[in-house]
Amino acid sequence: MTTRKTTPDLVTLGIDLGRSEARLYDGETLIALPAILGGPVATIRRGSSQVIDETLDTHLTVKLGAKTYSVGRYALEQPYHLPLNDLDLFADDLNLVMLLTLLGLYARRKGLEGTPKFKLCIGLPVALSRRTDYVDTHLRAWERLHTFELSGKLMGVDIAQIDVIPQPVGAVYAGLLAGQLDYAPDENIGVIDPGHLTSDWVVVRLPNELSNYSGQSTAAAGLRLTDAISNYLSDQGIMRLDPVALMEAAATGQYVHNGVTYSIPSEIIDELVEMMALQIALTVKQSWRDLSIDRMLLVGGFGRLLYPHLTQHPYFRDLQLGQDHRYFNVKGAYEYAIAAPLREGLAAAAPAAPAVREAKVAAAKPAPVEPAATETPAETPVEA
Repeated sequence: MTTRKTTPDLVTLGIDLGRSEARLYDGETLIALPAILGGPVATIRRGSSQVIDETLDTHLTVKLGAKTYSVGRYALEQPYHLPLNDLDLFADDLNLVMLLTLLGLYARRKGLEGTPKFKLCIGLPVALSRRTDYVDTHLRAWERLHTFELSGKLMGVDIAQIDVIPQPVGAVYAGLLAGQLDYAPDENIGVIDPGHLTSDWVVVRLPNELSNYSGQSTAAAGLRLTDAISNYLSDQGIMRLDPVALMEAAATGQYVHNGVTYSIPSEIIDELVEMMALQIALTVKQSWRDLSIDRMLLVGGFGRLLYPHLTQHPYFRDLQLGQDHRYFNVKGAYEYAIAAPLREGLAAAAPAAPAVREAKVAAAKPAPVEPAATETPAETPVEA
C-alpha cells in the first residue's frame, strides 16, 4: 500500500524525454516509460483504488484540457499510436503530456499529497539545445501550475523551474558520479550518444562544452534498425507491429508477438550496426580532427550495440562504454539539477542537501555553466 507523506517544499528531478523512452530520476528512484501516446482506451473501472495504484504503470491515461491520452504500454491497446518522434520537444503538446505523466506517476508512487513543486533539469538533443531563445520561451510556458487527470485522479503539479543541458553533456556528469570519469578541467572529454532518431556528439572541457566540436547524424540511429526489423516482420505476415517490442528486438534479436517469439536474422541487425558504426567513426573523427581528445565516452541504449564495432577503429580504441549507458543522460540531468542554483525571485525553499553520493561529485566541480548560445547548426543528412 502506498504510504502517504507530506510533500517537501521542492523536489529536484532529472528528466530525459527520449524518443524511444521517457525517463525521470531523483537520485534513487528511476521511472522509465515507452515514449508513445495513444487515444483513450475504452474501459470500465472495477476494483479498489489500491489495485488501480498497483497496476498504474500499465494503465496510464492523462486528460489534459479536453483531450485524453493513453500513455506508454497502455497506448498499444488502442489503434492510434502517437510516437514522440519529433526532435523539437515543443512542436506540439505531446511532450508536455509525457512530462506531466512522469511527474504525476512519481507523485503517486511517492505518496506526495497536495500540489508538489518541482525543480527540473531536462536533457535536450544537441541541435535543439542551440536554439536558446526558442527553448527558453517554451520552457517558461511550462513553468507554472498544471492541473490534469492521471488515470482518473485529478492532480496538480507546480513546475517551479526548468534548467536544460545537452543530453551528451549530462552523461559527463553521470560519469563523474559513477567514478568512470575524473573531474579534470584541463582535459577534453568526447561523448558520443547514439539515440533513437539521431546520434549526437559533443566535446566537454569541464564545466563547459566546446560547441564547435559537436554535431548530429540522422543516418546512424536506432530508428534505422527498427525500420529494418519492421520490414522483415511484415514479410513474415505480421501486419500490426508493436513499436515497443520492435525497439526491444533491436537489442535482443527477438520479437515477441502474442506470445510467439520470432528470431530476427543476425545479418539484418549486424550489417546495419556495422554501417552505422562506420558512419559515426568517420564523421566524429572528422569533427574532432583539430582537437586532442583525452577521454571518449559512449552512452545511449543503442551504444551497447555499436561499441564493439567502434572500438575496431584505431581512433576509438580507448572508447569507454558508460557503466549505465542507457540511463546516463537522465542521471546526469539530475546531477545538473542539483548543482543549478534557484532562479532569483523563485518563491521556494532551497532543496535538501544532496546525499553523500551527490555531494562527492558536487564538491569536485563548480556549478555548471550553460553552454554559450551559437547559431543553430543544420542537421547532417548523412533515437535506446
